[in-house]
Amino acid sequence: MQPTPLKFQLKSVSETALITLWSRAVEQKQAEPILIDTMATSMLDRIDYDFTKFESAWKSQVGVCIRAKLIDDQVREFMQKYPDAVVVSLGAGLDSRFFRVDDGRVHWYDVDLAPVIEMKKKFIQPQERYTMFSGSMFETDWMETMLSNQAPILVIIEGVLMYFDAEDVSDLLLEIVDTLVGATIIFDSIHPHLVSHSDKHDSVKHMDAPFKWGIKDKHAITAIDSRLQVVEVKSLFDFYPKRWRWVWYVTRVPAFKRLMCGCIYTVVCQKS
Repeated sequence: MQPTPLKFQLKSVSETALITLWSRAVEQKQAEPILIDTMATSMLDRIDYDFTKFESAWKSQVGVCIRAKLIDDQVREFMQKYPDAVVVSLGAGLDSRFFRVDDGRVHWYDVDLAPVIEMKKKFIQPQERYTMFSGSMFETDWMETMLSNQAPILVIIEGVLMYFDAEDVSDLLLEIVDTLVGATIIFDSIHPHLVSHSDKHDSVKHMDAPFKWGIKDKHAITAIDSRLQVVEVKSLFDFYPKRWRWVWYVTRVPAFKRLMCGCIYTVVCQKS
């Protein structure tokens, strides 16, 4: 007997969690999936939502999975370097990264608004080293919890910042660098050119969550505060060329690559 489908009312930015969930779930049908996430499939099958609206959003689907895979790999590297690390994922949505990368020692926190966390708890239960934190990433409660662990800290902000105003993003990064000295932040960004075209984006156009923030390059990050040291930048277009189809060839032209850019930034919060 099939479980009764669960219907949820997610709005605005919170609803975009369903894009990333769908992307990871349908990836499991690929002959050679970019990442393995069977938990995403089981969640998708239980949710009463019109996912058919994303059927033509193959660029988003590929981008989400490449981004997730690259960040997964970076998290694993961080945990190898710091076996007792603390990882916090801000705006975590319905992500199941903890279960993909758990090394048996990491202490993990997923932070998101109450409606999203309540939805997630229908599928995933907290564990000894896995905590779901209900609240806004712009509040400081989660930071105090991170400091109490007295361990190296990794902050992940995936698929979130582009939906907020530049001032909000700057305030958040400043709060992190002020409070979590020495922490590493991994986040992604789009080019400002794409911010003004969210109504044409293949998946976001279906939601009330327009893009608001993007940056041209790493200098925009250090301009916020010189203590934000960018140690690595990865473009999504440099990976899995066959999956990008014609987009990969277009992005071999540097000017087009910059305009279409989806990049992952790794930043270390230095002392003053």
